[in-house]
Amino acid sequence: MGVYEKARGMQIGKKLLDAAIEYARQQNTRVIFLESSNQLKPALNLYLQSGFEFTPSSHTGVSVYKRADVFMKMELK
Repeated sequence: MGVYEKARGMQIGKKLLDAAIEYARQQNTRVIFLESSNQLKPALNLYLQSGFEFTPSSHTGVSVYKRADVFMKMELK
């Protein structure tokens, strides 16, 4: 997920994330996994504020993204 640089600070990332979480709920998804990078501090803060928690590795065990070094999950109720 990314937001065009000129549009940052307008809560667009939060709206995108909220919409993705809501869509997952509507699909009866039980757990959402995401991969990110320690270099993306604002994104990590957004994920934490939205209810994601750190997990030791990706849900598949291997990431296709070379710079992915942070793995998070959210259990939906």
